Amino acid sequence: MNLIAFSTLACPHWPFETIIAKAVEYGYDGIEWRGGPDGHIQPGMPAVQKQTLQKMLMDTGLIAVALTAYTSFVSPSAKEQQSNIDELMRYTDLAAELDATYVRTFLGELPEGIKPDPSLYRNISDCLRVAAEYAESVGVKIAVEPHDDFVRSSTVAPIFNQPQSPDALRVI
Repeated sequence: MNLIAFSTLACPHWPFETIIAKAVEYGYDGIEWRGGPDGHIQPGMPAVQKQTLQKMLMDTGLIAVALTAYTSFVSPSAKEQQSNIDELMRYTDLAAELDATYVRTFLGELPEGIKPDPSLYRNISDCLRVAAEYAESVGVKIAVEPHDDFVRSSTVAPIFNQPQSPDALRVI
């Protein structure tokens, strides 16, 4: 069965109640919740807010299809890479709490004048592998959205052609 869902990217100022009411009114099956600093959900949101959201979804029969994390894996800095892995893992935990199947993420925007090279692809793949293995352990998958400097299949495919590319990683 194919489900129809929408992203809250389209309604940044609507509260949860309006989003859910409109999803039901318009006949949607699910919602992709936008995260990040401007999104509707964040890993650090209060537990009571997460529980209320989950109850509202359950009461209406809607599902949380995915959450969007605004992470980036193009930095050469190991500290920054780890920070983004940690952030993606926090979103994975939130996805598990909301029974969402996916956390959608981005690869990042390259600094001006920098071109993708084998070491960059290896670093991105390594970061995603760590996050995807963790996600799999809590029943969630990481979905990579081709975006920014990674919109062409020729710039995305090398990430998935790295050794040990995890099964819990998808391109959407």
